[in-house]
Amino acid sequence: MRINFDIAYNNGVDTFRPGFIVKFKNGTVGIFDTKPIDYRVDDTNLHRGHNPKVVGGIVVKHNSVFYYYDKLEYRDFKENSEDWKTFDELLREITLSN
Repeated sequence: MRINFDIAYNNGVDTFRPGFIVKFKNGTVGIFDTKPIDYRVDDTNLHRGHNPKVVGGIVVKHNSVFYYYDKLEYRDFKENSEDWKTFDELLREITLSN
């Protein structure tokens, strides 16, 4: 059986289907969407909350390392890779927040 999960936005008019969802040990929920490294995205606002804490963004793979982008104003990885974080950085942040 195949299950699809969509997140409604724009008052339910539109939906977003994430690439994957992760629940971390501390209860933080990660919502991520994978894209090719040169894909252009208009908005990465996931309306992050506090209970449970939600993190997420766009994910790309570059030289066998996965990076994610969680800022509101999108900057392409090839354009400005300094704004992108590795998944290792995300895991450290989540571990330190415990």
